[in-house]
Amino acid sequence: MFEPSLDLYFSALGHPIRRLVLARLARGPASVTELAAAHSIALPSFLAHLKKLETAGLNSSLITGRTRTCALTPTAFTPAQDWLDQQRQI
Repeated sequence: MFEPSLDLYFSALGHPIRRLVLARLARGPASVTELAAAHSIALPSFLAHLKKLETAGLNSSLITGRTRTCALTPTAFTPAQDWLDQQRQI
């Protein structure tokens, strides 16, 4: 009936840290170090948030040497936006 990944999208969006990370990535790519510095949680916990976003397809990462850079996936919100548009029409 709907995109199966909608549960992943909305679950990933369900935490304020993940929403803040996405808001930051909307301005452009950032290293994990830069993203984590804005939050007062342990790095393993922060990495779990990044993994949840990546599993939902909302961001991607590229490892160059010892630096992992994250970027917002350009079409990441399309399935969720399509679903919301359908709900508005109802």
